[in-house]
Parts: sequence; structure tokens; C-alpha cells
Amino acid sequence: MIATEMKALAKEWKIKFLSVKEFLNSNFNIGRQLQHEGFFLANSIPYMSMKISWNSFEEYISSLRHPYRRHMRQALRKIEYNSPVIIDAEDYDQNKNVIAWVLSKPAWIKPAEYHHLYMQVMGRTKTKLETLNEEFFVELFKDEEHYQILSLVDGEKIISSALLVPHGDTLTFMLVGREDEKDKYDSYFNLVYGIIAYAIEKRFKKLKLGQTAYWVKQSVGGIPENQLIWFACTGSIRHFILKSLTKLIFPEIKIKPVQVFKKEINVSKVLSK
Repeated sequence: MIATEMKALAKEWKIKFLSVKEFLNSNFNIGRQLQHEGFFLANSIPYMSMKISWNSFEEYISSLRHPYRRHMRQALRKIEYNSPVIIDAEDYDQNKNVIAWVLSKPAWIKPAEYHHLYMQVMGRTKTKLETLNEEFFVELFKDEEHYQILSLVDGEKIISSALLVPHGDTLTFMLVGREDEKDKYDSYFNLVYGIIAYAIEKRFKKLKLGQTAYWVKQSVGGIPENQLIWFACTGSIRHFILKSLTKLIFPEIKIKPVQVFKKEINVSKVLSK
């Protein structure tokens, strides 16, 4: 049904390429039926995740090797914190002009404002997985049950934000919005630290960090997982050429492991959980 609908829409909208993404190696069989619908298997870019096993942010930061711990301390000191403190939006006083991590429902931020921050990031990134329009955020923000937003805020100014999706014992963050690439707040790093602190505080067991920005995510303990996509083209000749050049066009990206923690983590054990 999915393949049939995708092909019909591609014909109507004159779209040449179709993809169904992303699948881990372990759930390859979920999308295997797409092969019978004319799709071929290809590599996507890796996805970063980390296991949450600490009882507090201080315990987490103490488990890091010195260079990574020092960088984290320096970034937090720029906004005069030793560790992130998450404040509910109802308790945050914008008039005090203090920097804080504010947890809110999507409606706390106007969709147009969030879309603007998101597009600032998209305008700077070299790897565009997709580009979402403002209407996407208008519809998404209507659902206040399944989504939250964590923002680094200075008074009335939203410095950076990320969408948080809790599901079971896993927390996923995605669709970051940030005005400037670099600022005096070290806002991207400090936003990520706030998300980790929130995941620890709420006793999540796994934090899904998303794709791209690999160095940042590795420096906090993220581990790469290979991703697969099913791909197809509307024209038979085009489809044959891309399928023949799959390994060249969709290469498997290897990310060099980084030992962030004082004690080496068993990667296979973490990913299996």
C-alpha cells in the first residue's frame, strides 16, 4: 500500500526519486517487502545514540575523560552554570533576563518562530536530509501530547531549541533550531547538555541523538549505528543506473570510534539494548 501510494504521488507531482528510511541492520526484514515493489537497498548516513546509565548529571560528567569533561565545563561556565537546570515553562520568568533551559509544550513557541530558527540551521548545513516547511510545524505543534520542546532561553530571547519525543524508555531529540552558528552561549553544546540532563533526570535508558553533527554527539558519548534505506526511481533507465552504482552513490560511512568515557564501553552491548 505504501509503495503504491508513493508511486501514484510521484507520478502526479513529477517526482523522480522515492525513498523509505531509515532501518537498522537489525530490523532489515521490516522493509524487505519493498524489494518486491521495485525498491533497492542502499546505505544511509549513521545515526547516533547513547545509553543513559547515570543517576545525575554530575555523575555523568565525572565519567568523562578529561578533555571532554573540560570542554563541557567551559561551555557551561559561559552561561554561568555548573550543570543544566531544567525549568518548566510555567515557572520561567522572562522578565528576570536569566539564561535557562526551558521545557515547554510546542504551543509555547509560535510555529513560524520555530520554523525560522530551524531554517537558519538548514541554511548552514552541508547535509540536508530534508527541508520542512512552516505548515509542517503548524500541524506538528497541534499535538501537545507526544512532543515537548527544550529551549535555551535568555530572557525573552530563544537562543536555540530542539524537539523532544519520549517513547517508552527512549528519548529522541530532533529538528534543532538556532539563530547563529556560533554565539557567546555555546548554545548548541549547552542545548545538547540540557537534553542529556533531562534524559538522566527522567530516567530514560536511551537517548537518540539523530544524524549529522557527529563530532558533537560523539564527544558526549554518542555511538554510531548504521542505517539503511529503500530507494527507487520512476524511470526504468534511471532506476537501473542508480541501482548499478549503489555502492558508489550510497557508500557505507565509517565513523572512527572515540573513547569519551574513562572506562571503555562495550559498544555491542549498548546497541543491543
